[in-house]
Amino acid sequence: MRIKNLYIRDFGIFSNQRLEELGSGVVVIGGYNRAGKTTLLQILRHLGYGFPRGEIFPPARGKYDVEGELFLEEGSSCNLRISGLAEPVVSYSQKGNQQLWSHREIYNQLDLLTYHQIYTISLDELQRLPKNFPGREGEKLQSILLGAGLGDLVLIPQLEKNYLKEAEKIGGKNGTPGVKEFKPYNAAIREGLILRKEALHQVEEYREKQTRFDEINLEITTGEEELRSLQCQVTRLDVLKNNFADCHDKGRLEILINNSGISTREMEIWNGLPPGSLERARDLSPRMLNASKEYNRCFERFRDAVVGDNINELKERYLTHKEEFTTLFQKLSGLQEKLRNYQMNEEDCYRQEAEIVGTMDQLNSNWRGDLRKVLEISIDSLQQDQLTQQIEQYKELFTKRRVLEAKVQDLKSEEIGLIEVLRDKGEDGSENNLLRYFGVSVLFVFGGIGLSLINVWAGLLLGIAGIVGIGLVQFYKYSTESSLQVERRGLKNQLISIRSQIEDRERELQKTCHQANFVENSLQKYRQNLGIDTPISPELLKDYYRQIQDLKRDIMRMQRLEEKMELDYRELSQQLERIAKLMGLLWGDNLQSPVRELLSSSDELFAFLERGIQDLNLALDLERSEIVLNDIVNEVKELVDHREDEDIVDNLDRFIKTGESYAKYQELCVKVEVLQSQIMQSLKPDRVRDAMALMGVEVNDTQQLFAAFEEYYTRFTSVEDVIKHYEEAEKSINILEEKLKNWRDERQSLRDEIDRLATTENLEKAQHQIDQGRARLRPLAERYAVNNAAAFLLAQIRKGFIEKTKDTLLSQASGIFREVTGGAYQQIMPPEELMQTDFQTITAKGLVQETAEILSRGTREQLFLAVRISRIKEIQPPLPVILDDTLVNFDSQHISRTIDLLLELARSHQIFILTCHSQLVKYIVQRSRDSQYWQLEDGRFSLVQGEELVDYLSYTI
Repeated sequence: MRIKNLYIRDFGIFSNQRLEELGSGVVVIGGYNRAGKTTLLQILRHLGYGFPRGEIFPPARGKYDVEGELFLEEGSSCNLRISGLAEPVVSYSQKGNQQLWSHREIYNQLDLLTYHQIYTISLDELQRLPKNFPGREGEKLQSILLGAGLGDLVLIPQLEKNYLKEAEKIGGKNGTPGVKEFKPYNAAIREGLILRKEALHQVEEYREKQTRFDEINLEITTGEEELRSLQCQVTRLDVLKNNFADCHDKGRLEILINNSGISTREMEIWNGLPPGSLERARDLSPRMLNASKEYNRCFERFRDAVVGDNINELKERYLTHKEEFTTLFQKLSGLQEKLRNYQMNEEDCYRQEAEIVGTMDQLNSNWRGDLRKVLEISIDSLQQDQLTQQIEQYKELFTKRRVLEAKVQDLKSEEIGLIEVLRDKGEDGSENNLLRYFGVSVLFVFGGIGLSLINVWAGLLLGIAGIVGIGLVQFYKYSTESSLQVERRGLKNQLISIRSQIEDRERELQKTCHQANFVENSLQKYRQNLGIDTPISPELLKDYYRQIQDLKRDIMRMQRLEEKMELDYRELSQQLERIAKLMGLLWGDNLQSPVRELLSSSDELFAFLERGIQDLNLALDLERSEIVLNDIVNEVKELVDHREDEDIVDNLDRFIKTGESYAKYQELCVKVEVLQSQIMQSLKPDRVRDAMALMGVEVNDTQQLFAAFEEYYTRFTSVEDVIKHYEEAEKSINILEEKLKNWRDERQSLRDEIDRLATTENLEKAQHQIDQGRARLRPLAERYAVNNAAAFLLAQIRKGFIEKTKDTLLSQASGIFREVTGGAYQQIMPPEELMQTDFQTITAKGLVQETAEILSRGTREQLFLAVRISRIKEIQPPLPVILDDTLVNFDSQHISRTIDLLLELARSHQIFILTCHSQLVKYIVQRSRDSQYWQLEDGRFSLVQGEELVDYLSYTI
């Protein structure tokens, strides 16, 4: 599964942000601190689970609202949306026959904690025990990291502890019989053993006591029967005493009923009517009167409003066209407003056309107001940009040409100046000076030779002195001329350089002129396209182009207004024709005029429509009042037996009077029934029914029971007579109860003696107590043994499973760790206590490090990253992986190796990398061509190239 599109409507810093067409491999999201990376991590982490209550999230502007489009493994896609704090809702755009998944199935049924710890990796998840992990649940985290079915293994220690706790609650730690739940049953067994030893008594005394006990029982039974008879008599007298007045009133009311005067026929009629008929008749009488008055009032109002004698025909004509009247009247205000808008738009259209024609004449008199010539000119924003660019290019080339021409002219002037300076410096005379030196030296030599003929020493001195003197003079002249020669040589080199610059500038000038001519030709094409015959400057051309563009936009705007007016004209025409037609049907006026005439007479049509709706309302009121009156008459006919030749109002009055007489009769009957019900209620208790049963009455037959009570009532002349018999019976009961009390005391004394002497019964009781204690002790002992055995087996299973899987759990993670560390570490092993949240490592030299705590921070983070990548590869199908500045503590070599691993993982998994470090993005750009890059700034996303994101992060950081 991968996230194809993500739409964040409202969450923290994000508002209406879209990430569309997300890459299926590595997706890098870069931004500086507080740009929203951590908020995005929370969204991606909870996308498949919702935002649970109790966790701290950045506040929403209104309500959290996040939606993602997911691409599933089988090729289908779905939308997953979170609204507020509710669970995610999954929807499919095209269902077909594909399997529909819930949001939990999409995420492989992983719980939020597992997805959090495995797939959303920040620096916190690379610690031995993350800060946000639930307290004291290290074993659960270890089971998540190791996998291999260890999730259920975490439950075994708790189950083992529960079984041991249950066993200890039953029998303590050692199962001693005298402790915990064993204790009461063990004590009962001991008491039974003692009771069995003490059960020894005399048999003869037991038999005498038993005989007297039987005699006293007989006396008590006889006395209790006599007492029950007296108590039933008291109960009957008590009920009669309490109901004597009701029985008297019932008899009096029955006499009034017999003298009521209601005929049998009337009783049959009223018995056949439904309940509430009298109240209904009383209600119908004023309603019928009011309805008749209302009908007459509505009839008069409608007759006064309309023109014509046949009122009913006019009413039906209005009601027939009620829907069309109502529809047209509902549209009346909109129609009036639309007509006003049409007239205003028509004036506006005339004004715009005049302004456009005037502008066209100013720009080009050859157009002569022909709008098509302007519309046929092809201009758009792209051409305008190209024209602007070419004008700017022309200006740059023109400026450049002037600068180059001036530069060439300056260089040529400098060339002429150098030539003049060289001419002033003269030619090089070093060879002539040397010849002169040799010539003068020869003269001195010959002079010395001649003088030596006279004086040898004088001749020798003359020759040597002459040669040396001439040499010194020549040396001085040579040194002076040598500096001039160096200066002349420098001037010549400078002259060569200037001539070379002149050639370069002339070539550049020629190229610039060629480019300027090309641009000038392009601008000439724009002039021809715009219909410009005379040459104008580029700036005027640009302004002319913009004016034509504005003119074309005004023409198109005017045409759209004309099209809208045409639509409005058609709609207005249809509505006005409907009103005119309706007016003709109702009033007989012929308004089938041309549309333009209907538009001019619209006020008359609108006034007709307003008057017509008033008449229609009066017709509706008349119809409603007629319906109400007919309904009431029909109700009366349903209630009263009515003939057409009789007055229905008189029939209703007679019906009400008869009903009132019947109501009084019914009231007396009800009172009798109430009195009878009250008397029957007092006969319902079981003690009363038992008392009546002694008189031979069938108590289950209600009528027979009541008849027996009425017969019992006739035995007494007054309530005082009843009270007298009641008091005599109570006195007899008191005497008999005293006797029974004495007999019962004696019987209880005999029972105690018999129980004391009942040796056999005590023995049986003791044995029963022993057997019962043993029977109850056995299941407890069995439960104690089962719990201890279960705890032992669970401990053995856990130990065996750990030993069996210990060496194979982390083989894949070891390979990843070895590759990240460049072979510095060869293997990861679980700790000796497998469920402890820690790992052992083996270095390249074979050194075993017992805990991850002794590793450096970067190496420790690489270890936990390797374990998580291993688990990600094991879980299928693949889910998105999110890394939030996970590699910040890695050096360049480890970052490089880790990125290679992530790019390999990206072949099967979508990977989100959230970072603020440009160097990390640079590594990814160098190693991947398929990765996608997003720039995050102040809660806003933009898709960029990798190099752009590197530059952005380098600047901000």
